[in-house]
Amino acid sequence: SDAFSVGVLLFEALTGELPFASATDALLHPARAPSEIDPEIDPEFDRICARLLAPTPDERASLTEILEILTERSSSPSLPN
Repeated sequence: SDAFSVGVLLFEALTGELPFASATDALLHPARAPSEIDPEIDPEFDRICARLLAPTPDERASLTEILEILTERSSSPSLPN
């Protein structure tokens, strides 16, 4: 499976919105940062979403890489209230 789908789900879970206005936008523009919608979202989630929602598959982080990003922190990113 592709990490892009996980990125869309994560973005929507964090913000209540989709990261792109259309499928074309997903191919042409980088995704918004979740913290642009809700400033209380941990910036680490911005980084994770950006890596998962990169325009081309070669640029996207694997799910293993995302797990490593999360575990390299001394504490997990905090979810918004």
